[in-house]
Amino acid sequence: MKARARARAHTAFNRLAGQKCKAAFTSSNALLASWPHVLVCALLTSTLIACRPPTHDIARRVEIVRTGYGVPHILAEDLEAMGFGLGYVQSEDYSASIAVAMVASRGTLARHLGGDELNADFAARESHAGAVAAFDRLDPRAQAVYSGFAEGVNHYIRLHPREFPTWVVPDFTGPDALARDVQTWSRGDAARFRRNLAARTESAVTASAAVPAPDPRRTPDPVPRARARQPGPSTPSFLLDGSNAWAFHGSRTSSGHTILLRNPHLSWGGGDLLARPSGSTYYEAHVRVPGVVDFYGDFRIGTAFGIIGGFNPRLGWATTNNSPRLSQVYRLRAHPELEDHALLDGRPLPLERRDATVGYLTETGDTATETRTSWHTPHGPVIHRTEDDVYIIKDPRDGEFRRGEQFLRMMMADDLAEWLGVMRMRAHPTSNFTYADADGNIAHYYNARLPLLPHAVTGDTAALAASSADIWSDLVAWEDLPLYLNPPGGYVQQANDTPDYTNLNVPLDRDTVPPNLPEPRLRLRSQLSLELAARGRVAEAGQPAGNPEVAPAAQAAVAPEPLRRAGRAETAEPGAAADPAPAPGPLTPEAVIALKHSPRMLMAERVMDDLLRVTREAVDRADEGNLGQAPVPGAAAFSEAEAQSRMTEALSVLAAWDRTASADSRGAVLFQRWAGEYFSGAPDSLRWHQPWDPERPATTPFGLSDPAAAIDALAAAADSLAEQGIPLDVQWGEIHRVIRGGVDVPVSGCPPTLGCFRALSFGPAGGDASHPRLAANRGDAWVLIVEFGEVPTAYTVLSYGQTARSESPHYSDQAAMFARGEMKRIAWTTDEIESAAIRRYRPGREARR
Repeated sequence: MKARARARAHTAFNRLAGQKCKAAFTSSNALLASWPHVLVCALLTSTLIACRPPTHDIARRVEIVRTGYGVPHILAEDLEAMGFGLGYVQSEDYSASIAVAMVASRGTLARHLGGDELNADFAARESHAGAVAAFDRLDPRAQAVYSGFAEGVNHYIRLHPREFPTWVVPDFTGPDALARDVQTWSRGDAARFRRNLAARTESAVTASAAVPAPDPRRTPDPVPRARARQPGPSTPSFLLDGSNAWAFHGSRTSSGHTILLRNPHLSWGGGDLLARPSGSTYYEAHVRVPGVVDFYGDFRIGTAFGIIGGFNPRLGWATTNNSPRLSQVYRLRAHPELEDHALLDGRPLPLERRDATVGYLTETGDTATETRTSWHTPHGPVIHRTEDDVYIIKDPRDGEFRRGEQFLRMMMADDLAEWLGVMRMRAHPTSNFTYADADGNIAHYYNARLPLLPHAVTGDTAALAASSADIWSDLVAWEDLPLYLNPPGGYVQQANDTPDYTNLNVPLDRDTVPPNLPEPRLRLRSQLSLELAARGRVAEAGQPAGNPEVAPAAQAAVAPEPLRRAGRAETAEPGAAADPAPAPGPLTPEAVIALKHSPRMLMAERVMDDLLRVTREAVDRADEGNLGQAPVPGAAAFSEAEAQSRMTEALSVLAAWDRTASADSRGAVLFQRWAGEYFSGAPDSLRWHQPWDPERPATTPFGLSDPAAAIDALAAAADSLAEQGIPLDVQWGEIHRVIRGGVDVPVSGCPPTLGCFRALSFGPAGGDASHPRLAANRGDAWVLIVEFGEVPTAYTVLSYGQTARSESPHYSDQAAMFARGEMKRIAWTTDEIESAAIRRYRPGREARR
């Protein structure tokens, strides 16, 4: 603790010494936002140079040690130097993308890239103004990291100017870095409300240009539906911006130590995404300041923090999306006599007008400006107006600037009590947090800046506000949000569904939580997550669960029905032993790696028995020549001899399939095409024999409700493959690939709507939509597994590698390892780092590799 205090004092001294320079840089940012760029440069160049932080001094206070696969270990003397090293190594590995992201954070990207950036710039201006105003209110430790990060980016630009556009100037400051963590109100929520409002009005319906023609696949037609479709892959729609997370209690592990899995899902990269304010791709790094922080995990590329997960010597956490409805729209009556006023509390409420002007580059290369007017109230911005009403949105994220500060304090926490105390900040407004520590605790917390509504939940409609009392003013208490601590069964899990089923031994008691939590939901990926976590082993291939009321493969995970509705109070105290699961095997990190990469496809296990049965019946009837004697489901699929032969082949392929998305599996590609046909354009209630039931959350849905549609969908799937020249029994990995640099290898995994825990999205290989091969481009990519012994033991893999530089060996050196479901052991201790070092340098003194 004394070492930590000394380090904090050193950081504070450094900040005080640079206070005048920081003020000058902050002033320059304000001028850049409002004055012509050339004039600003002419007036401020000498000031900026004179006040430039002593970069060479900061660079001497940090050493970068690169270990295997190019992972940087940032060994710094203080937090400013830590931030400096992080900004520098990100720039080394992602070049101009980091600086362009910083330009975007100022809201000035459109002046260089054109009008497509205007919407982002207008929003970024608001965040940046908040960052400038709030920077001095941050914890000085967080200020030091942000300022160091910005100067690390500057230092790299100065040393490598040829890598950057001429409009990238190395004058970024702490507020520029902070802006990427500043929250504002949700433009997306506002747009969704306006769309829904328009859809509910008669004028929106009558204003429609035309009514689309009926889908020929949904109308009676003697031609099979497959004939009406264009060839190409078809798959259910899905969202992959989410994560998987597990934590296992020591009662479940062979060592007696807790194990944590972090497995977020986002894009695999792309410079266009890296410019966005929130950051889009993960960056693996280890940061260490003696006596202050020692943390290994992921940062968002282009940010000093972003949304972080990982571990320190004593604890770690993983985040997953939890999708709370945070914002609330209110309908105020427009004042009948005063223009630009609403009525609230029986009095006029003036609407404040704000004009913002953003410059942008035109298609002819000239510079133009666009001015937009917005209206605001003390309760939130105006998002829609009519003659009679004023609609405002109140969002608890608006103005929150301490997200990075919260994550830094979490990185520095020593135990559960300290970590939970930091979590009370809720400066990061969303995310489930899955936790494990060296003291033997596991936990899951549903984190949200959830408003305490004084009215009923309104969903996508507005609440009428006649008085200020009708508008929420406080957040739901931290203690009233779901927390699972050392629950029975020895596990917690999350895969982006509601907290009701984090552990099925203690399902959430809805009477104990706020009414504006999302409705209960447990999709197929989450159901497989529960089964894998509760059983602790991978089921044998070729042993599907089938469609019973309680699938045998899930019985170990499910409490006796009806479900026992347990509340938060029934979880154990910190450090208490959790009851082991009914029959789990002891887990090791290697066993968790195998579980994580399970190729199972739960949808197939739930429908294949029915699909094989109805298809076999139809094929048998066709073989007997009895199609004309009685209606046969899907009879149109056998109107041609070739089609009949193809259906017989399809039946044979699916009957032999192991019902997984393994790279060598034959039948999975055909099933995926079938699922895309069968489930498209119809609600689940019309497709599943038993739709999802919250009273049987881990074993429903199952079965097929429309045999004719199922057979027609199989004909369509078989025909689409034949039209592309793809054999019906093609191996999954022949089509689904990991392609990165010179690596081109098969991979297991599938979209989560098909029930894969190893969730992957694919796009046309090489961007050619006519090519049958698909390349992984989203979803599963960054995986971290850590066991908290006396010294943490951790394994990681990052599919797209440590760098976007295609000439680097670290661009693709993890791709094949990822595809095989393998992970690398990380260097954590000083001795391990020394032994694994392949390069070490002070920023600016490295030799490029």
